[in-house]
Amino acid sequence: MPPAIRPTPTTDPGRADRLAHVRDLIEEHRHPERRVGIFSATNLTRLVLRFGGMALAAGLTHALLGGTVLELPVTAVAVGAVDLAVGQVWRRIREGVRRGWNTIGLVLALLVMVAFVLGQVAPDSGLVKALAGWGGGLLERQQARLDARARAERTPVGADAAIDPSWVLFTDSGFVRRGTLVEAREWCAALGPDWELPAGLGALPELTRWPDLGTLMYVWTSGGSGLQIGDGRKPGVGVSGSPRATEVRAVLCLRRVP
Repeated sequence: MPPAIRPTPTTDPGRADRLAHVRDLIEEHRHPERRVGIFSATNLTRLVLRFGGMALAAGLTHALLGGTVLELPVTAVAVGAVDLAVGQVWRRIREGVRRGWNTIGLVLALLVMVAFVLGQVAPDSGLVKALAGWGGGLLERQQARLDARARAERTPVGADAAIDPSWVLFTDSGFVRRGTLVEAREWCAALGPDWELPAGLGALPELTRWPDLGTLMYVWTSGGSGLQIGDGRKPGVGVSGSPRATEVRAVLCLRRVP
């Protein structure tokens, strides 16, 4: 009788990972509700943990061995080890993370639904007004922060490129000056009675020279919209809308054509 054939234990280090992946696929097939999309919060959490851990490992290795011959091989080993460790940890916590995000999504959906119902049933209630005021205030603060950042933006421009007998682009120490619509009107008025903000696209004068700044930017118009300048040609692109009180743009003043 021939001896029984015993399976030879495998030495493939990736076999366990492949078997675990197969088991995960079988579970997802049995329970479709547990599947996660590529751009789902669960999958994005996994990506953040994975690449964050790998980046941390690479950074620590560079801090310890930077500039030595060991940095590259040790970094490769450390990054691979962290990737493997995160994968093993993720298998244990994935279901909990998925349930947590599902719970958060359900709570947010319920809150939005309650707010919508209150807005329809009792639009004048104190709670609805408070929520609307909080949301509006949050948006205004965010917009004001962005406007302050735009005002502080430093766009260099040459002195000869910022002035012409027919127009003036306001600058400060070689950088474009940005202001609100109210400030733009005041700055043009300070140049004299012959100066004003440009009109809209359909009413621009024919000039021999327009600002050639090496970059494109928007300037105010007299009606509060915007014109794109900077390529040395007559503006052909504009933006419309109601300007915010804190919104800023570059300021170009034109001399009135007699």
